[in-house]
Amino acid sequence: MIKTYFLSLIAKEPTCVDTITIKLDRVQSDFNFIAGQYISITLPGLNEFPVTDQYHDFSISSSPNIKDYILTTMRVSESQFKTHLMQLDLGTKLRIDGPKGVFTLPTDGSTDFTLIAGGVGITPFMSLINFSKEQKLTRKIKLLYFNNDLKHAAYLNDLNNLARDYDYLEFYPIFGLVNEQYLQTHINNQNTYYIAGPPKMVDIVRDILKKHNVKDINIKTESFTGY
Repeated sequence: MIKTYFLSLIAKEPTCVDTITIKLDRVQSDFNFIAGQYISITLPGLNEFPVTDQYHDFSISSSPNIKDYILTTMRVSESQFKTHLMQLDLGTKLRIDGPKGVFTLPTDGSTDFTLIAGGVGITPFMSLINFSKEQKLTRKIKLLYFNNDLKHAAYLNDLNNLARDYDYLEFYPIFGLVNEQYLQTHINNQNTYYIAGPPKMVDIVRDILKKHNVKDINIKTESFTGY
């Protein structure tokens, strides 16, 4: 159920080059969400700008099992929104609307799934994977994580540790553009596919999957625009 909350900004931390994670306090809040969902964040002090510049949507990167705070991860940019966010003092209350979205785990537990992330599209997958591990889910998870280079790969150490400690996770970091020849070696038509990243990357991956006979019903997507 989508509701409005006012949560305090308690941390802004670098995650990798040009990427930050912000932490919002939810100790005093009844905010709850499902792994894979997102929120809309509205910043104070932007009233003179168009409404569409006052808020943006961000996927939650923390597990719903963490009750003290929520995390969301984003690329740094020179947009008015992110410039203003970086200038806000810790303790500032941000308007949060959510949770939103259906980029969530299958409810029947009958299929394994493949996650394909591009850049900061890894954000919802951190929530999905950590939640799966905490709940001791036994569906196999394959994560293909595309980045231009090592320095822009958020959560790389965390993912390596998860793959080491969680038997049901296979992790493949890839540095370079999406490549059909490589991708098709990981296609299993029985899996559910989740794709998250820049819109062009999402479209390319979806087209490749469909070309190799993956049904639309087995593909979920989430596009991350830059702002």
